[in-house]
Amino acid sequence: MAGTSSFAWLLLGLCLSRPALVDEPTSIPRATTQQVHQTVDRAIGYLQTESAAWLKTRKCAACHHVPMPLWALGEAERRGYAIDQKFVADTTESLLGSKDKLMASKIFPNPADPPDPRPQGRGLNMGLPFLAVAARSLPSLKEGQKQSLKLIAEEIVKKQQPDGSWEFFATLRRPPINESQTTDAAWIIMALAGETGPDAPESQRAALSKAITWLDAAKLSDIHQDKVLKVLMGVRSTKPRKTMQTTIDELLALQRADGGWSQTVPELKSDAFATGQTLYVLSLAGFTVERPEIKRGIDFLVATQKPDGSWPMISRSTPDGSPGSSTLLTPITCAASSWATLGLARLVPKGNPASKTDADRNAQKIPTEIAGTYKGGELVELRVRDRIAYLIKPTGKIDPQKRWLWDFPFWLAINDGFGNVAHRYYVEKSLAAGFHIAGVDVGPSCGSPAAAEVCQEFYEQLVSKHGLHKQARVLAHSHGGLIAYGWAFRHPACVDRIAGMCPATDFRTYPTLPIVVAGPTKGLDYGLSLEELDRRAGEFNPIENLGPLAKAGAKILHIHGDEDTLVPTSANSRELARRYRELGGEVEIVLLKNLGAGRANSSGHDGPELYESAPLLKFLLAD
Repeated sequence: MAGTSSFAWLLLGLCLSRPALVDEPTSIPRATTQQVHQTVDRAIGYLQTESAAWLKTRKCAACHHVPMPLWALGEAERRGYAIDQKFVADTTESLLGSKDKLMASKIFPNPADPPDPRPQGRGLNMGLPFLAVAARSLPSLKEGQKQSLKLIAEEIVKKQQPDGSWEFFATLRRPPINESQTTDAAWIIMALAGETGPDAPESQRAALSKAITWLDAAKLSDIHQDKVLKVLMGVRSTKPRKTMQTTIDELLALQRADGGWSQTVPELKSDAFATGQTLYVLSLAGFTVERPEIKRGIDFLVATQKPDGSWPMISRSTPDGSPGSSTLLTPITCAASSWATLGLARLVPKGNPASKTDADRNAQKIPTEIAGTYKGGELVELRVRDRIAYLIKPTGKIDPQKRWLWDFPFWLAINDGFGNVAHRYYVEKSLAAGFHIAGVDVGPSCGSPAAAEVCQEFYEQLVSKHGLHKQARVLAHSHGGLIAYGWAFRHPACVDRIAGMCPATDFRTYPTLPIVVAGPTKGLDYGLSLEELDRRAGEFNPIENLGPLAKAGAKILHIHGDEDTLVPTSANSRELARRYRELGGEVEIVLLKNLGAGRANSSGHDGPELYESAPLLKFLLAD
């Protein structure tokens, strides 16, 4: 389903003015895809070498030399680049493997040490939130590492001030890493949010809420990084793009003539720190390499990289607050190179043969014909608008109400391309209870209105011609969540309950807007450009349209891996639960720890626990 669609914001360049720029080169050469790949590969080598050397000599998990490189390396690996996996695993374990290891990192307080008499001893070591954010970007974490992240969350809450902020020492700041009280607060909030799920202590949830309230009320500076972090926080909390659009427009207007961005305007010239940050958050917001501003930013980073894989940087301050006087440039260089790697790797992924093989195999799973045999069931092929569909009738007892289970995507209840029935357990248990099973092929339609129309026509056929119950019981698995919820919120009276298995409910985070535009089959797609879909996402995104289901009393249960990095748990199940409860709906989320642990390419999204879940079956068949 790979594919993208370009934005068409012609008026943006006509309406936004740029700051006056002088003495900057404008003849940056255009970079090829191969050159970008080579640039990222060199940066990976630099980050691994520099981070390892810092840890060996300094024995300190400083945010610029450890968390930032770990985050960048994790992103690069997800995008198909080769990294030193042992270095990432060993470094993560050495910092987070236990409380003792966390204290040995020199960023977490040791109760056995004498109190720090310095002013900063009262504050929070900013290495902790950076480490927490970076750790949650990794594919998986061990139990000891998760416990260390809980300790970090507790320390964050402990150091919070009554007004919801954290103490900031202006004369000790080290911009751009510690830019201001608001930028520090943004990082702290992102770290705390990553550890604050439905089962978090009430005090922790209250601390997070108070912090967000404080930051929302705080007067942000006009510095570049405040704008970047505002977009980053918005994306991570799944806010609609329109709420961030003003800030995004401001970032675009600040692009300089050489294609890069500057930490401060107009004092400094473009650099890798500001440019990498901007490219990364814009990519998260849905921008692709087709956008001219993005391409020019990529060109700037490729052209300015040094042979050792780093980028040239200058100092902005030292601990005493005197601007530009630092002679130790490795901290800002390593942090800037991490941001550049994050931006480039996300925007220009590198082909991974293993991933292609997995994609090909997954494509082969989708059947082109209806087939399957079941204990206690008879399969009947149906058609809806020339789309294949089916109904599995119980051959034994029949539920008096003729209740039924609707499986999304359709092929999980029948023979897949390899002859397996993925949901056989749920199908045959439902048949034994007298339930019918049904499904219709609408392809990877991502919850489009066109697919919802086909689904509704199928529903009406089942109710009118086959006499099934007027309220369906829905089983939605992975991307089937978008299809199921896309139909359900438009026809809430037709839904009794929805059971989700790692379901996608927010198409911004999975499969992301470019794929939503380009992936579905013609006729079942949204029929919109990327720009149009982004502007109108609130009309279509299932997670933003839960009100009708809550009002109709539909019950919801999701089982989801606690660290799903494919369909992010926080954005798709936890956030749905939060919103649904606010709307007065009944919802439960069951988090599966270490889902798929040890299984290649699981991404915390797939594992045997999903396919025979007692809570899920009980929910589906409940009276």
